[in-house]
Amino acid sequence: PPWGPVVGRETTVGRNGAERSALARSGLAALMVALLGAACATRQVVPLTIEPRPAKVFVDGRLVAPEESHELSLRVDRGHVVLIRRAGHRPQQVVIESVERDGVRALSPARIAVRLVPERESGRRLEVELDAGQGDPPTAPGPGAPRGRDGGQ
Repeated sequence: PPWGPVVGRETTVGRNGAERSALARSGLAALMVALLGAACATRQVVPLTIEPRPAKVFVDGRLVAPEESHELSLRVDRGHVVLIRRAGHRPQQVVIESVERDGVRALSPARIAVRLVPERESGRRLEVELDAGQGDPPTAPGPGAPRGRDGGQ
């Protein structure tokens, strides 16, 4: 044509005579593949922060992560139970749910951060302060001795 070729655009004529852009079709196809891929994603990477390291990570009862791993790749179509263990520390369990957001399946929480507590710090702490009394310290009543307000010492 007198105005010169149009670079980057190919056209085709369909049965009905309508002109369609080949680039537009290919761009639309690429967009649809990307959207479908995101909507149909079967796994989600869940970042994992654990202190102290190293620790063993179990997902749904199976050891899945090497001790130094910093992320998990989990299926999004169902929930998971993540158990984190380290010798001498209380284990921590995290329940991850599969939820739907804007028509797309995702895992919640989307990241895991736990601080493992040493076994010796895991119980309740009780502090008792004793006053220095006069004379001998009180003795515990023997077996069979009466207990109660007036029965003990």
